[in-house]
Amino acid sequence: MLNWVHVRDPYNREAYPRVLQVLQARGAGDLDFALWVASTAPEGAAVTLLPLYAFVETYRSSIAQGQTTKVIAFWATDQKAHYARRGLEWWFNAPAPGPASAGQKRQARDPRTYSLTDLNHLAHALSATGVGNAADVFTAIGPYATPAPWAHVTQNPAWWQDDFRSARKRALRDRNGRR
Repeated sequence: MLNWVHVRDPYNREAYPRVLQVLQARGAGDLDFALWVASTAPEGAAVTLLPLYAFVETYRSSIAQGQTTKVIAFWATDQKAHYARRGLEWWFNAPAPGPASAGQKRQARDPRTYSLTDLNHLAHALSATGVGNAADVFTAIGPYATPAPWAHVTQNPAWWQDDFRSARKRALRDRNGRR
């Protein structure tokens, strides 16, 4: 089925996350799938973020099973930082598709057209991994935080909005402090 979708619409924004959900429900292969898809995705494809979704589910699962993985220890790995950076560079900051005008760079895409869930996963990953540079992503999110991933990565799901606001405040403060 995924092959058929890929032929018609390569790296479809909806199909690949659905396959990831099926693999997560089965309890195996989700991270490998996400890493493979992200490694083959072209610049600008939203599926570049699939590893971030898989990392959140891995963390959520470990919390649900009573494992007391510390947030910082879980997110502070080179692999997670790599995919957070890649999401920022290859998806969020990717130029719009199509040729550039003679002697000009391609136009930047409009972040307001991005999925809010994708933006929230990227903002969380940039914040949690310590990669930073999340201010523009939080600005694109505006007041529209989504429960996922925030509610899945907090010790108390009722606090997810506080976690979102705290991460946004830090990111915006860091950006303003650098000017």
